[in-house]
Parts: sequence; C-alpha cells; structure tokens
Amino acid sequence: MRDADRSHEAIINDALARVMRGRLGLDAVAETLRGRARPDIVVRLEDRVVVVETEVEPALTVEADALSRLGMEIDGLVVQNVFAVSVPGQIRSTGQRHLYERLGSATLEWQEWRSDGTSGPKLSGGVSELGRAVAAASPPTGDLDAAVEILDGGVRRSGSQLRRAPGALARVSRIFGVEPSEESANMAALIITNAMVFQDRLASSEARYQPVGAAMRSGRFSSVSLLQAWDSILNVDYYPIFSMARDIVAEFSEVEAAGVLEECARTASELLGMGAVGRHDVAGRIFNKLVSDRKLLAAYYTSIPASILLAGLALYPARWPGVDWSDAEALSELLAIDPACGTGTLLMAAYRQIAQNYAAGRSGDGDVSSLHKSLVERVVMGTDVVQAAIHMTAATLAAMSPFVRFERMQLHTLKLGVEPGGGVLLGSLDWLEAPEVQSSFSATEEQIGAVSGEGSLVPIPRADLVISNPPYTRRGSDGGRGEAITRVFALSEGDEDSEKAIRDHTSALLRGTPANQMAGHASSFTVLADRLVKRGGRIALVLPVTALSGESWRGIRETLASRYEVEFVVSSHDPDMRSMSYDTGIAETLIVARRLGEGESAPRRGRFVNLWRGARLETDALALVSAVNAAASLPSLSSDGPPVGGSPLMLGGEQWGEMVEGPVGESAWKAARWKRALIGQFAAALERGELWTADGTGLAGPIPIAAMAEVCNVGPSDRQIVGSLGRFEGYHGYDEQAQFPALWRHREITHQRMISESNAWLIPKPDKDHTLTWAQSGTLHITRDVQYDSQRIMATRTNVRAIGVRAWHTLTVFDDDPIIRSRRETVLALWCNSTLGMLLHANHSNRAQEGRGTGNKGMLESLRTLDVRELSAWQLEAAQEIWRDMESRRFESFHRCAVDPARVELDECVVRDVLGLGDEAVGAVGRLRGLLAGDPSVHGGKGAVVG
Repeated sequence: MRDADRSHEAIINDALARVMRGRLGLDAVAETLRGRARPDIVVRLEDRVVVVETEVEPALTVEADALSRLGMEIDGLVVQNVFAVSVPGQIRSTGQRHLYERLGSATLEWQEWRSDGTSGPKLSGGVSELGRAVAAASPPTGDLDAAVEILDGGVRRSGSQLRRAPGALARVSRIFGVEPSEESANMAALIITNAMVFQDRLASSEARYQPVGAAMRSGRFSSVSLLQAWDSILNVDYYPIFSMARDIVAEFSEVEAAGVLEECARTASELLGMGAVGRHDVAGRIFNKLVSDRKLLAAYYTSIPASILLAGLALYPARWPGVDWSDAEALSELLAIDPACGTGTLLMAAYRQIAQNYAAGRSGDGDVSSLHKSLVERVVMGTDVVQAAIHMTAATLAAMSPFVRFERMQLHTLKLGVEPGGGVLLGSLDWLEAPEVQSSFSATEEQIGAVSGEGSLVPIPRADLVISNPPYTRRGSDGGRGEAITRVFALSEGDEDSEKAIRDHTSALLRGTPANQMAGHASSFTVLADRLVKRGGRIALVLPVTALSGESWRGIRETLASRYEVEFVVSSHDPDMRSMSYDTGIAETLIVARRLGEGESAPRRGRFVNLWRGARLETDALALVSAVNAAASLPSLSSDGPPVGGSPLMLGGEQWGEMVEGPVGESAWKAARWKRALIGQFAAALERGELWTADGTGLAGPIPIAAMAEVCNVGPSDRQIVGSLGRFEGYHGYDEQAQFPALWRHREITHQRMISESNAWLIPKPDKDHTLTWAQSGTLHITRDVQYDSQRIMATRTNVRAIGVRAWHTLTVFDDDPIIRSRRETVLALWCNSTLGMLLHANHSNRAQEGRGTGNKGMLESLRTLDVRELSAWQLEAAQEIWRDMESRRFESFHRCAVDPARVELDECVVRDVLGLGDEAVGAVGRLRGLLAGDPSVHGGKGAVVG
C-alpha cells in the first residue's frame, strides 16, 4: 500500500475520538494543542479530564507517553488518569474512508495509570469497553478518601451550626419525620451541600443560573437570595435535587441560615476544586455515616465496584437473547427495580450497564444521552423507607444527564410504621401479600420526581431485573430484646402492643414462604425479589455469606436451586475485602440467578466465582466483569470433581480468582468456601470417602466416612443445660469433687492438648428433671466453633464424665460395650484434631469471618467424619497407642498446621497406623496442610505460615 493511503496515528486518533463521541457519547477531542503538549485524545468528563495516548503495535513508547501526561493541567483540571492504548497494526493499513468503521469493531489493548503511581491490569476489548473504562476512571483512592473526609467534616460543622438554632432544627427534623438530633442536623447539611455543588456545576455551564456565591449579602449568606436562585432553577427542572434542599432552607430565618449556609458553601467549593464531586460514592459514603442506626437497620450501602460487578454480570447482553440492545424503544420496555434502594448505588450501576449495552450494540452514531429520559422515567425503579435516601438517589439519577428534561421518576418512599388505627406497614415487603403499597414520598406528601405530585399507592411491579442489597435486620439482633425492627418504628419504650403487632404482621407476611426471621430480612427480601421478577428475568442480590451455608437459609437456597438457574455466586477471599458494602466487616456474596421459564427444568448447579483480589476501583470491576463473562462462555471445572483446581480468572497476566461450577440445593453451597477450588475438591472427595493423591491423578485410598449423627450422639446445646430453659445452674472453676462436672467455653490458653480437665460444675435446678440431660455426658467433647487462627484443638477428652457447655458438645459413640465405645471415641478425638478432621469441619461450618468456622448442634450432626464403626480391632488398638504417646503433646493453632510438628506427627500416625494407608496418602495430607495454611479462611489476618 502506498504511504499516502496509510492512516497515520494523528488520523487514527481523530477517528477513535469520533467513535467515542458518536457511539459512546463521550466528550472526546483528538490532537488538540494543550500548552506545549499535544495529548492524543482528551476526554472531558463531568468533573475531571482523562488522557488517552495511542500507538500502533508494537506500541513500544505508549506507556511512557501516557505517564508523561499525568499531572498536566487541562481546562483548569489536573490529569490524574491516563490510558495507554495499543492499536492493532492492521489498522494503519485501513483507508481513511473505512477507518471509523474498522476502529468501531477493532480489539484494542490498554492499561490505566493513575497519579498516585498505581495502575490497572492490562486489558483488551472493543472501543465500547475502552470507553466505559475511561468514563469510570477513578481519581486515586487517597483523593476520594480525602473528598469523603472533607465532605464529612463540612457536613458535621454545618450540622453543629444548625444545632445551635434548636427551633430551626426542630422544624427541619419534621421534614425527615424524626426527632431533632445530631443525625437530622447532619442530614440536612448534606442535602444542602449536595444542592450547592449541583448549582455551581450548572452555573459553570449555563449563564442563566447563578452560582452559590451570588447569595452573599453584606459578607453573609442570605437564605432568601439562595432560595430565589433555587426557584429559578426549579422553574426549569431539577426538582429531585433542589426540592428537599429548598424545603430545609425555607425553615431558616436569615440569622439562623447564615452560619449553616456559609459552611455548606465552603465545603461545596472545596469539593468542586478537588474534582471528585460528580462521584456518587462520595455523598453516598457520607450518607452511610450519618445513619446512626444503620447497624440496626442493617442499611449498609453497596460499594461502587461491587455494584458494577453485580450489574455487569446480571445484564450481560449475550444472556438476554430476547432483548435488542441497539433499540432504544425496546429497552424502554425493560424494568429494573431495587426494592431497598438506599442511595441508589445499584440502580446507578444497572442504568450505566444498560446504557453501555446500548452503546455497544449500535452500529451507527447517535446521542447516547437520548436514552436517559426513558431510563429515568420508565426503566429504573427504586423504593426505600428512608426519605433522605430517595432524595440522594433522585439527585444522582438527575445528575447523569443534567440537561435532559423528564416528567417523572420511579422513585418512591414507602410507608414504614404503626398507623394510628393499629395497622402495620413494612414498606416494599407489603408487596408479599398486597397488589399495591402505600407511599409517603415526604412529610408534605410531595412526590420525589421531576414535578410534584400527591402520595399514592404503588402497584406491584413485574420486573425484568430485581437488583438489591437487602437490609439484614433479624429477630434477636437488638441484643436479644425482641424484634429488632421495632426500633426502626420509633416506638415508645415498653410499647408491647405495637411490638406484638409488628411481630404478628411480619410473621403473617412470611408465613408459607421460605424466609426465616432468624436469617434476617435479607431472606425476606429474597422472597420479595422472587415475587417481583418475571419468568426469564433475573435477580441480582448482595447477601450475607451465611446465606450460602446457614441453617436458617435452607429454604432460600432450595428456592433458588429449584426455581432458578444460578448463574453466578461471587465471593471474595481477599482478607482485606470480604464485604461488598461500605463500612461493614460482614462477609457478603453476590448472587445472580435467572428465573426459569414455563416448563424449564432446574439445572441445580451454578457457577461460583471465588475472587483472590477484591475490586477496589471501578475499572477493576469492569475488568472483572469482562473476565468472568468470558470464562462463563467456556466449559468450567467442577467443584466436586477431581482435585485439579478451578478455571483461572486472568486480568493483565495476573490471576484475580477462579471459577468453578458446582451443585446448588438446600444444603450448603460449598463451592464458594475456598479461595482455591483445589481445597474444595479434595474436601468433596473426602466427604465421599475418597482421599486423592497429592497430584490429583488418582486415589490414595478409601476412608470410611459418615455423618456425625450416624456415628454418635451429639450432646445438648448450652441453652438446654443452663439459662432460663436449662436444667442446671452453672458455675465456673475446677472442682474435683463436683457431682456434675462441665467443660465450659474453649480457651486457647487452656486447651492446647487433647486431654483436658473440667473447668466448671453444674447444680440441678430443683424444679427441673436433669436426668436425661446428664445422661448425655461423657468424656469426649467437640467444639462447634473453631477459631482456626488461634485455637489448637477441636476435640478433647476429659478424665471424668462431664458435659460440654457454651460451644462444647459432648459426643457419645453408639455402642453398648463401654470398652469398644471408649476406644472408638479415642479414634474420633484423634481424627477431629488431625488435618483431615479440620478440613471437613472447615468445609462444613459457617464461615462469615476469616479464620473462623461456626455452627450449631445441627451443623455438628450433619458434619462428615470418620466412621469409627467400620474400624477393626487392630485399628482401634493402634489408636490407643497413638493416644498414649500424644495426649499430652502441645499443639500449635490450626493455621500453623503446615509447620506444627505435633500436627504433622498426628496426621502421619492417623494415616499410616489407624487408616492403614501408605506414602501416597501421607503425601496427600501433607499437600492439604500447605493448602489449608495458605487459605485466608484459615489463617485469617495472621497471614499464611507454610514453612
């Protein structure tokens, strides 16, 4: 080809910028002189600029060129994010007439670099994927944290000013429907600051709007002038942003307003100068802090990266064959709802993913923002019981395309409370039995929307997508004082009638459903999601990780397994990031499931994504979405197959996690338990009675395995022994003369050996029959809760008959011969303290916290264990010899199993001398010790100790 026909890089850059403008709606300009520099492409976002440097393969200098742009100033903003993009070599040979079309379908490679020295993974994809990554480019984490601190500090100072005017605070608090408090003062300040930020952004783009500073009069802020400015804006649009803020400021006198408004304006100005105010998570994270009862409400708010990951998996176009993503009119018929939307994080993620699908699906140009009107008015729907949260959601949606007019928004504040006539309303949960629910919108019955309206009844929606992070409030979560949700209703102390009405109404709503109040309202909202979603639609939920294994979640798991195709279960095994929500240490999981169509059979298997690294930035999440969706299009390895590991999730040459497919049903979904699928595969085989060789190529030997309840009696739980329901009064301390000795709590300092003394005693209650309870005493005791990173033994034997209390349960092997029974119990004690016993416990227990496995009596009864009934006399005799040698040996904590000489010796003795297996089995257990010691769920925050 002649050189004249070749497309040089300046021409390629211009064409790429045109593709970004025409198909993606980005404000992208190529080859514009900026001082002495000429960046290849400059993308102007709402509050920042991003530079894209391109180079045709082999692109040897593109990274250096991109890095040189960091820190430069463009349009008064400092460049904090750059993208180094490698363009396929064949693009250069494309004629200019076809260059635009060719770039639109080309596969590019890129890497993001940030001003704090961090970088994203090396990625590849089309222009639409590159464009979304550019649009999602985050300021350095430190800058975001600084912005959060600035907003937090400013809000609290403004709130403090408001509290100095108790009359104004009382009037403002009535808008929120709460009593005057620090929280209501801070919430008012946040809403005012949010409106001021948006006002100055409007004023910077359109001369008809006044900036916030124009409200200054004689050196002080005037509430009258500010309200006039806001009224002029409301006459055009932007009701969601300014309506509630106006209501608040209108309650101030000029004297009361001055200090509050001055502090709010100072904070807004500082945030605007930082270039971080357009980001929803800044205001959203502050909102989270302000909800002082959020632990009670369990109103934790989904992180932005987690929301992008969840929406990206739920709305992947290839899994919606009936939707034409290139047709804006067809997309307007979709409905995505969050029935507990909070500040709208998940709705925003769904909104952006739909817009991305639309941009990627089109072959021609067009204004992407034209989709905004139908998305806001028809597609995205949110409900919540917190009025201020709905305000934040409305403001964020409006800010997506601030110059697009719309008529309404599908955002509703639903009624929550006990009505004067005694009726109880539970917000969106009332849809479980009613075809419509009551909305309150605000204290003045104004609808949050583009124009004001009256509060009304909201009919039950039929959604294509239900995406939600449900509240986790559960019975007993308020220190055991009845139904925790009663606190949310602002009931008077001792209002037993109202508390009973709430309990009765909640029970009535959940009667006949798989929801369990002990699992919390997250299970209730899962049932609600099932009610709201259409056949063929999807639910996408953020749930506590206990949903995957907790006994109270069995009904929910069975519902998902029998009525849905479980497409993804995403769990994070990043020790620093197991939660998907801000401001909580609760381990959480993302579940995406498709409601089965008429006559469609449930596959009862699902894909499990186990992340090694959590997504901390939006671009990380986008990259993970691409990696997971790509892996899902290929056959997956099985969690219950041979121990070969999972399918790796690779981002830029680094492994971020694994994917496996595994069984789902009412039992625990164990494929999500381990960072490495390899451990789960070894465990699944062991539960079947198979010990595989270290390399996973064959069997090292059979091992008899059975459920604990088949082998022995699991003694009573502690509430059956002591407390109001118990048969005894309990006392701590050793007493060798005690008639009824007990083993009370597991203590790391004391329980370091497999032999223990009793450390408590019991006195029968005169009015209770204690004989049946005491009949379950014995000399073998197992703890249901194991802190793997500190505890050293799982089972112990006492020299005298005792009964386990508080986490200890006494085990009595089924056999009439006391000698045989004692010998079998000795074997069981050795097994439970071995690495194989530890593996089965960790694979079966609840693991909401790193380094810990918990459960209850039911968990122990179903725990798979060595079937000691199948052992011969020589095996029992060998166990006695091992016990005599090792009963007083001191063990290290389980997470140090790979380097603990006592554990290593015990493992070898159990494998060789009791099970009668050879070197291959010993090697397999050695491999397992290293794997377990390296898993975060075992070593917790203490780090791996593998030798």
